[in-house]
Amino acid sequence: MKQFVLIGFVLCFLGFQSASANSTNIRFNPLGMLVGYINANVDFKVGSSWTIGPEVGYLNWDFSDTSVSATKFGVRANFFLGGNA
Repeated sequence: MKQFVLIGFVLCFLGFQSASANSTNIRFNPLGMLVGYINANVDFKVGSSWTIGPEVGYLNWDFSDTSVSATKFGVRANFFLGGNA
């Protein structure tokens, strides 16, 4: 659990640092960390209306005799209809 909190603080710090860059966007789910789920992605501006970037997720959930663990990797692309990505 301590690792999840540390990763969350690092992602939060990086998000605040890159928010002013206007070409990079970092997102994560801090509430998911409370139940053992981490999801984060980074977007890089590639055009006036497009962003693209990697997405990573990890789930580790234990309840009684049931245990679930999953990892995801992917690519995310966003198109903004009004421009100004």
